Amino acid sequence: MTPDARIVDLRRRIQRWLHEAPLEEGAATGTLAGLQDDIVMLEAELRTLFQRDGSTPDSFEALREQAVLRTVLESMVEGVIVADMTGRFLIFNTAARNLLGQGPVDEGPGSWSEAYGLFQADGKTPYPSEELPLSRSLRGEPVDRAELVIRLPERAGDRHISASGRPLWGEDDRQIGAVVVFHDITETKALERELRRARESAEETARVKSDFLANMSHEIRTPLTAVLGFTDLLLAPSLSESDRLNYVQAVRRNGEHLLALINDVLDISKINANQLNVESVDVSLSQVLHEVASVMRVRAYEKGLTFDVAYETPIPARIESDPMRVRQILLNLLGNAIKFTQAGGVKLTARCLDAGTEASCVELAVSDTGIGLSRAEIEGLFQPFSQANASTTRLYGGTGLGLAICRSLAEALGGEVRVSSTPAEGSTFTLRLHQPIDARAERVAEYDESSSTLDVETGPPGDTRQLCGRILLAEDGLDNQLLLSTILRRQGLEVEIADNGQSAVTQALASHEAEAPFDVILMDMQMPRLDGYGATAKLRAKGYAGPVIALTAHAMPGERERCLLAGCDDYLSKPIDRPVLLAAVESYLKRDRVAGPNPITTERLPGSGESGENADPLYSSFADDPDMETLVAGYVGRLALQVQEIRLAMDDGDLERIGRLAHQIKGAAGGYGFMPVSRDAQALESAARHANRVSEVFDAVQRLAATCARVRPGRQGAPSHE
Repeated sequence: MTPDARIVDLRRRIQRWLHEAPLEEGAATGTLAGLQDDIVMLEAELRTLFQRDGSTPDSFEALREQAVLRTVLESMVEGVIVADMTGRFLIFNTAARNLLGQGPVDEGPGSWSEAYGLFQADGKTPYPSEELPLSRSLRGEPVDRAELVIRLPERAGDRHISASGRPLWGEDDRQIGAVVVFHDITETKALERELRRARESAEETARVKSDFLANMSHEIRTPLTAVLGFTDLLLAPSLSESDRLNYVQAVRRNGEHLLALINDVLDISKINANQLNVESVDVSLSQVLHEVASVMRVRAYEKGLTFDVAYETPIPARIESDPMRVRQILLNLLGNAIKFTQAGGVKLTARCLDAGTEASCVELAVSDTGIGLSRAEIEGLFQPFSQANASTTRLYGGTGLGLAICRSLAEALGGEVRVSSTPAEGSTFTLRLHQPIDARAERVAEYDESSSTLDVETGPPGDTRQLCGRILLAEDGLDNQLLLSTILRRQGLEVEIADNGQSAVTQALASHEAEAPFDVILMDMQMPRLDGYGATAKLRAKGYAGPVIALTAHAMPGERERCLLAGCDDYLSKPIDRPVLLAAVESYLKRDRVAGPNPITTERLPGSGESGENADPLYSSFADDPDMETLVAGYVGRLALQVQEIRLAMDDGDLERIGRLAHQIKGAAGGYGFMPVSRDAQALESAARHANRVSEVFDAVQRLAATCARVRPGRQGAPSHE
């Protein structure tokens, strides 16, 4: 072969490995064997061609290294681009072409972003060309894991890449270019989005169920408070027949409500476990409607609402269905209609459609003139644990299970529940039961209006035990208003009632300004318009210093701390135990008489009078409980050591430790019946975390120490055990 022919053959082989010429059919390309064969051939040919030009073995080794490097670059799944200082591309491997959708462009660095369709991680903002990893590396800056989005018109979706860049330096420490390596992270980003959605969904589910549990605790404990409280009142031997009847009726109403709540929980559990069973028996539809109406008419009349039942068309005398489940659905729909209607009325309408055809059905529609629903609220209405909006639970109560159960029951009966509504005008919920109705079957044309009513009377019974004081009861539940006010009035106390938090604030401040403040405020923490937490905080912000005792049906962890942080002095959990309620009220009445009109702000402070051994002793509210005597004594013995630890932390200026120790005392002191200690510890904890001056923390330490010095074990009037 002539030298010219050999050069042509060498060029062909080099071009093949550079992917600059078509490959010959059958060539051993892309394999180490093929590469080795070509390198051996190239080396032999070059030695023959250029042996007279002073070629050395090092030249052939360099050529071998270049061929290997090119093969490695072309086999990489990462995109690799090398550019010189002018921005001219020296290396642009196949992976880079595939990811970017094209090879090198003639335009300079200033047009790279637009030429390759590069966007920032949000996929919306164009990536400035001068901020691209390769551009920054050409300026001598290393870049790690910069995220870019590639968007090309010919591609269906975006590509996400992660790019890292480094400057390249010559032997004389002068920058000669830059390299950027990037890889496809599209699938990783998609997985991250899925995981994020799954996490958000799980968090939302956990939040909804947590809210449901808290709300269910309130819903169960509220009627339970009434049941236990009215049962206790029934034990009084001097009750009149009228009072006894009222209390029995209240017990029955709340017992039925409690049973309905428990049944809802059991039903939703069965539905979730696919274990809900329904039967199909011969049912008198008119009888079911009569039973339901007779119960719900009473509730409607109690709210001053009208209640009507109408047969729009004659309805079948009998159908095949589950009477208990049909009754349950209607009771739930009617109960909701009454609950969410403040004025006007509720109507139950029955109709028969398409009798004698395959599409025959019975429709039972419940209409009201209540608050109505928006389209957005309707969309989530039948989901378990949810209500129309967040304020619904606080204002109207409920568990958020009823409509979800209704829909599941209707579907199990071969029917459905539909809703139409207009905000502020009312709603209509329609139960449709698909039934094979013979056009010649017996029909009932009119509804029997016979029903019964319930006469509810109220009146404060008397009692022999007497206390003296004015109480503001902030409570929105009618039965709890009656129960708690009755208990308090029987002790000789004057009771005024506020049915929401805003009214409580208004009445409390008005009485204070009239120089006739309430001795104690009993504050329900879940009320409409303004809840107990907000009402208490508002009173404290306006300088109201009288005792506020929280009443809450929530039994979740941290509820006591939440009430105390809102500004309450004490905490009672529903169901309210009558002796505990009276003891709490009496303790603040006594404290009020001793301390004057401002029990919160007139505690003795260091330097303001007697303290320590000579101050009035402070006994536990459990001092008369023999079962608590040993426990209280043990706590009192440990309290001095805790105060000493706080003083040492104060000497060290360790505010974090002071706050932690004060937090421990705050919770324990309240649990052992020393509420003044708990209040001062709470004030110290707040000062340690938020005070602007060390002197404020020091003063709070001194106040807590002075109060703790008054603490005594044993009973009031008994000798102290030092």
